[in-house]
Amino acid sequence: MREGVAGIVACLNTGDPAQRFAVFTTGYLVRTFGDPARAYLPAFEQSLDQASAAPAPQYTIASFTIEGQTSDGKVAVSLGVAADGEVWKDRLLLAQVGGRWLIDAVLG
Repeated sequence: MREGVAGIVACLNTGDPAQRFAVFTTGYLVRTFGDPARAYLPAFEQSLDQASAAPAPQYTIASFTIEGQTSDGKVAVSLGVAADGEVWKDRLLLAQVGGRWLIDAVLG
């Protein structure tokens, strides 16, 4: 599980919008960027076109705790990510998709 979270942080560190969005499940992207009844996600597609430089300094994992598992196999985790002396903490719901752990929800 920690290796999966490390992969998520590595994708965030690329600065590439496509890599950053690759850490989320399709369901998360649909709920965030579009109407689930529609297949076309214009806000998501427009955001992929906004190239950015890799963030400096790079994010690192400051803390990681598994909180529990749902009946459908998703895992709730607390994650602290550090950069430049600051730490941001979130609770995430991760789902395993194609052998990789992806963010399915941001719980707060």
